[in-house]
This record gives sequence, structure tokens and C-alpha cells, in this order.
Amino acid sequence: MSQAGYEEEQTNPLQVQVIELAKSPMGMIRRRWLWMLLALVGVSAASVWIWTQVEPTYRATSTVLVSSQQIPESFIRSTVRGLDSLSNVNALIGEVLSQKNLSNLLERHNLYPDLAEKVPRNDLVWYLRANISIDQQRNVNTRQPSESTAIFVISYEGDSPEAAAAVANDLASILIAANLEKRSAQARRTTEFLRGELNRAAAQVAEASREITEFNQAHRGELPGDLSPLLQKLERLQAERQNVNEQMSSAEDRLMQFETAGTTTSSAEEQLLQMRLQLDNEMAIHTDEHPNVIALQRRIERMQGTVQARPQQDDQGFSPHSFQIASTRRELENLRKRLTIIGSQITEIDTRVDRIPRRTEELSILQQKTAVLQETHLEFMRKVKDAELAETLESAQQGPQVTLLDRAWPPSGPVQSPLLILLPGLLAAFVLSLLIGLALEILDPVVLSAAHFEAVGTAPVVGSVYELH
Repeated sequence: MSQAGYEEEQTNPLQVQVIELAKSPMGMIRRRWLWMLLALVGVSAASVWIWTQVEPTYRATSTVLVSSQQIPESFIRSTVRGLDSLSNVNALIGEVLSQKNLSNLLERHNLYPDLAEKVPRNDLVWYLRANISIDQQRNVNTRQPSESTAIFVISYEGDSPEAAAAVANDLASILIAANLEKRSAQARRTTEFLRGELNRAAAQVAEASREITEFNQAHRGELPGDLSPLLQKLERLQAERQNVNEQMSSAEDRLMQFETAGTTTSSAEEQLLQMRLQLDNEMAIHTDEHPNVIALQRRIERMQGTVQARPQQDDQGFSPHSFQIASTRRELENLRKRLTIIGSQITEIDTRVDRIPRRTEELSILQQKTAVLQETHLEFMRKVKDAELAETLESAQQGPQVTLLDRAWPPSGPVQSPLLILLPGLLAAFVLSLLIGLALEILDPVVLSAAHFEAVGTAPVVGSVYELH
């Protein structure tokens, strides 16, 4: 064979070696058994040790149902926000997974006793929280999508089946109790708030009523209801003043008659003539029923009587009309005083009548304020009544509720079988031992056949002998 042909037939030594190892893998095991055995035993021992150290984990699951209000809101409207929104449910779940509740679970069930003295309580609570899951399932109430109904699955993974079931059930109980307590407390706080507002509104109504009472007392006689009596009284006083004026005119006439009783007859006749002329002038201007006309007629009649019958002196020289003059003067003085009193009363009534429009406006403002406050008070009364009904609704557990659907039972087996940890370790040991043997064959090659010798050599093989046993 020529040198060129030999170079054409020459192949890659590594490829030839791999082919030869594939033809006879037992040869590699005979040559590298020690290293392969060490790798197999070491990794297998590590897998067995890990398998013995890992404790089985058990998962228990309880199911709760979040339902809407049992009584329609058209009859009783709840004052507590429902559980139909994700934020409300998350807030309730957050309260369940609070540090206080989880710490109570750690103490009640003696969870993680090996870590209790080594790990801080906050870390234990965090570890417990990591082993708890609360997931929402798809709403099974597909026929009535308006119903706010949801199912939540509460799961806990622990070292003991009994402990896992107990913790899952306790978590469900805490969720139910937290919902009841939260809703009852919120309904109670709402009722207390509305009662406080009702008391405040009642105090405002009482204060407004007191202001109206004080206003009526302070402005008595100037209120809208006093207008009609004041006008009637004013009319009576004006009529009385006119009557007093007439009486004064009559008294003045009598006084004048008495004072002129001693004059001559011609003088009295002249006065009578003047009064008749004055009467003619008044009748030309006014009617017969006018007060001036009537007064002049009376004076004329009295003057005529005076002229016809003059008084005579008694034995002592006193005339009877001197006493009549004094009496008439006293009568005129009393009439003038009465006229002054009537004038002051009329002035006072006029002042009150003038103030009535302003008092009416002020009273109207107070009454409008009181009406608004009374309406607010009635509104709060209705709200308090509704809040009390809503609180009764929550006490009867007829509002949106969280109920236990399925209790958690101790699981029959762990979440993950220990064999799933051991078998991958053994398989990894076997694969690693094969890889070590193959690596040693590549790094420290051995001539396995004539083809392998030709691949690694510089000359062709002339001949070969059989393997000696």
C-alpha cells in the first residue's frame, strides 16, 4: 500500500476509540473499575444519606365557601361591605395570615419543635406562612353569574398528617371567625357612629328650637302673628282718640259758655251768629256726618240754650256756673292726659308694626334652619334604624358569609414519595461512574485494536496475534 493510500484510510483516533469502546464496554469496566466503583459508591451513599435526612411532607386541604347576603338587599341593606370584591377577600386572608394568628398556631400544635430554640419566632412565622396556601377555585355557580359566590382552598404542608389536617382546619375556622368578627365589629361601629350623629342632630334641633323660643320672647309683640291684633288695637286707639278729641271740643265749648255767661246778651248773640256762619262754611265743604259739622251743631245748640237761660247768683253772690267752669277745666285736663297716653300708645304700635317685616324675615331664617336640622334628624333616625336592622342581620349571620365546605382530613401519603429522591440519586451515581470511566479512557488511552493502532500510529499494521488467555 502506498503512503498516499495509507493517509486516505487513516481516521480520527478519538472516533476510533469511541467505536471500539462501544463494541466492548466491559473492557473499560475491567480497566477502570476502581474509579468507577468509587464514584458509584460515593454518589449512591450521598443519595442514601440525603434520603434518610429528608422527612416526608404531608398536605391537608380544607375548603370554604364565600357566599353573598342571604336576605335580599331590597328588604334589608347591609352596612358592611361584602366579600364580592377581591380587595375585601385579600384583606380577610391577610388577617388570617397575621403574625398573631400564626403564632397561636405554632404554640397550639407545637409546630417545628426542632427549630423553635434555634430560629427566631418571626422566622418560624414566616416559614409557617410559606407552607400555607389559600387559592380561589373557579366559581361553580355558572347559572347565576350575578351571585357573589366563591370557593377558597386552604392548604398546609407539614411533617405530620394529623398536624397538617389540624392546621388546615384551624385556618378555616380562623377565616370564618375573622369574617364574623370583622363584619359584626364594622356593623357595630357603623351603628354607633350613626347614633352619635343622631344625638348631635337632636342637640342641634333642640338648640335651634331654643333660639326660636328666645327670639319669640325677646320680640314679643313684633312677631308676624301679632300684626292683626296690633292693627285692631291701633284702630281702636284711633277711634278712642277721635272720641277724646270730640269730648275735648265739647268741654271747651262748655267752658267757653260758662266763662261768657256774664257777658251781655248781644255778645252771646254775636258769638252764636259767628258759629252759624262757620257751620255754613263747614257744610259747604263737608257732609252732615263730618265730625266738625256735628261738633259745631252741638256748640250752636248749647249756645242757644245759654242765651235763652242765663244763670242767677245765689244769696252769697256766687253764680252756679263758677262750679261748672272748675269741673269742666278738670275734665279738659284729664282728657288731655288721656289723649297724650293714646298718642304714645299709637306711636309704640306703629313702631312695632314697622318692625314686624324685619322680625318676620329673621324668624323665617331661624325656622328654615330648624326645618333643615329636623329633616337631618329624621334622616339619621331612619339611618340608625336601618343600621340596627343591619346589625341584627349580621348577628343572625344572614349577611355575606364564609362557611366551611369541606373539612381537612389527615392525608394517606406524603406529597412526594422518598423514592423520588433516592432513585434519581442512584441513577446519577451510575451515570457519573460511566462518565468517569469514559473520561479516563480518553485521557489515558489504550490501544484496543489494529484499527485503533493504525489511527494513533504512523505506520500500517503488518499482522496481529490472537488474544492470549
